[in-house]
Amino acid sequence: MLFEYGVKAAIGKGNRGVSIRQVCMDNTAACFSAIGGISATLFSCIKSAAIVAYEDLKTEAIQRLEIEDFPLLVTNDTHGRDLYTEEVEKYRRILNQEAS
Repeated sequence: MLFEYGVKAAIGKGNRGVSIRQVCMDNTAACFSAIGGISATLFSCIKSAAIVAYEDLKTEAIQRLEIEDFPLLVTNDTHGRDLYTEEVEKYRRILNQEAS
Protein backbone atom coordinates (compact mmCIF):
# COMPACT_ATOMS: atom_id res chain seq x y z
CA MET A 1 0.00 0.00 0.00
CA LEU A 2 1.28 3.45 -0.90
CA PHE A 3 0.57 4.83 2.57
CA GLU A 4 3.30 2.61 4.01
CA TYR A 5 5.78 4.52 1.81
CA GLY A 6 4.80 7.95 3.10
CA VAL A 7 1.84 8.90 0.91
CA LYS A 8 -0.55 10.82 3.18
CA ALA A 9 -3.64 11.03 0.97
CA ALA A 10 -5.11 9.40 -2.10
CA ILE A 11 -8.05 10.21 -4.32
CA GLY A 12 -10.03 7.17 -5.39
CA LYS A 13 -13.40 6.15 -6.63
CA GLY A 14 -15.81 4.13 -4.59
CA ASN A 15 -15.55 2.16 -1.40
CA ARG A 16 -12.03 0.96 -0.56
CA GLY A 17 -13.07 -1.83 1.80
CA VAL A 18 -12.65 -2.55 5.49
CA SER A 19 -8.85 -2.99 5.59
CA ILE A 20 -8.21 0.62 4.52
CA ARG A 21 -9.50 1.89 7.88
CA GLN A 22 -6.61 0.37 9.81
CA VAL A 23 -4.09 1.38 7.14
CA CYS A 24 -5.22 5.02 7.40
CA MET A 25 -4.97 4.95 11.21
CA ASP A 26 -1.55 3.25 11.20
CA ASN A 27 -0.10 5.70 8.68
CA THR A 28 -1.96 8.91 9.61
CA ALA A 29 -3.39 8.98 6.10
CA ALA A 30 -6.71 9.73 4.45
CA CYS A 31 -8.65 8.66 1.37
CA PHE A 32 -10.79 11.02 -0.65
CA SER A 33 -13.42 10.42 -3.30
CA ALA A 34 -14.38 12.82 -6.04
CA ILE A 35 -17.99 13.56 -6.81
CA GLY A 36 -19.07 11.63 -9.89
CA GLY A 37 -20.30 13.33 -13.06
CA ILE A 38 -18.33 16.57 -12.79
CA SER A 39 -15.08 15.66 -14.56
CA ALA A 40 -14.84 18.94 -16.51
CA THR A 41 -15.05 20.92 -13.26
CA LEU A 42 -12.50 18.66 -11.58
CA PHE A 43 -10.10 18.96 -14.49
CA SER A 44 -10.12 22.77 -14.24
CA CYS A 45 -9.01 22.50 -10.58
CA ILE A 46 -5.75 20.71 -11.46
CA LYS A 47 -2.94 23.26 -11.65
CA SER A 48 -0.14 20.79 -12.40
CA ALA A 49 0.38 17.05 -12.69
CA ALA A 50 3.52 14.92 -12.73
CA ILE A 51 3.76 11.16 -13.12
CA VAL A 52 5.73 9.69 -10.23
CA ALA A 53 5.32 5.95 -10.83
CA TYR A 54 4.04 3.40 -13.36
CA GLU A 55 4.24 5.68 -16.39
CA ASP A 56 3.54 2.67 -18.62
CA LEU A 57 0.01 2.49 -17.17
CA LYS A 58 -0.87 5.80 -18.89
CA THR A 59 -4.07 7.18 -17.28
CA GLU A 60 -3.72 4.75 -14.34
CA ALA A 61 -0.18 5.93 -13.51
CA ILE A 62 0.45 7.40 -10.08
CA GLN A 63 0.57 11.17 -10.28
CA ARG A 64 1.42 14.03 -7.96
CA LEU A 65 -1.24 16.70 -8.43
CA GLU A 66 -1.26 20.34 -7.45
CA ILE A 67 -4.93 21.18 -7.05
CA GLU A 68 -6.96 24.22 -6.05
CA ASP A 69 -10.61 24.33 -4.94
CA PHE A 70 -10.98 20.63 -5.74
CA PRO A 71 -14.32 19.30 -4.37
CA LEU A 72 -13.64 16.04 -2.54
CA LEU A 73 -15.26 13.96 0.16
CA VAL A 74 -13.17 12.46 2.96
CA THR A 75 -14.13 8.80 2.73
CA ASN A 76 -11.57 7.31 5.14
CA ASP A 77 -9.80 9.30 7.83
CA THR A 78 -6.97 8.93 10.36
CA HIS A 79 -9.45 7.80 13.03
CA GLY A 80 -10.68 4.77 11.05
CA ARG A 81 -13.98 6.31 10.00
CA ASP A 82 -15.54 5.26 6.69
CA LEU A 83 -18.03 7.59 5.03
CA TYR A 84 -19.55 4.85 2.87
CA THR A 85 -20.22 2.51 5.78
CA GLU A 86 -21.52 5.26 8.06
CA GLU A 87 -23.80 6.90 5.52
CA VAL A 88 -25.24 3.65 4.17
CA GLU A 89 -26.03 2.53 7.71
CA LYS A 90 -27.51 5.94 8.58
CA TYR A 91 -29.88 5.94 5.61
CA ARG A 92 -30.76 2.29 6.16
CA ARG A 93 -31.93 3.21 9.67
CA ILE A 94 -33.93 6.19 8.36
CA LEU A 95 -35.62 4.06 5.70
CA ASN A 96 -36.42 1.33 8.22
CA GLN A 97 -38.01 3.91 10.55
CA GLU A 98 -40.13 5.31 7.72
CA ALA A 99 -41.25 1.81 6.72
CA SER A 100 -42.39 1.03 10.26
